[in-house]
Amino acid sequence: MKTKKKKRKKKMKKKKKKKKKKKKKKKKKNERLEVNVFFIHSLQMTKSSVMVNPETDSSGLMIEENQNMEELTVKNSQYAFLKSDKYK
Repeated sequence: MKTKKKKRKKKMKKKKKKKKKKKKKKKKKNERLEVNVFFIHSLQMTKSSVMVNPETDSSGLMIEENQNMEELTVKNSQYAFLKSDKYK
């Protein structure tokens, strides 16, 4: 009887350890994904600003990035989009 109880305890300990390890791995994967998505988004923003006019200096690039962001906000809201059509 004693050996059966010992075997059960060992099995339970192994199961608990395995579960803890799996949880830690999942957290790391989620953090990596968030960082990668942010990094990719920042790369896309820099590429789009450089593609507009590659001959400008760094101060010009910052202005172009701000203009791109303003255009996106105008397109996202319908009211502002209609307003911009009136000015054209």
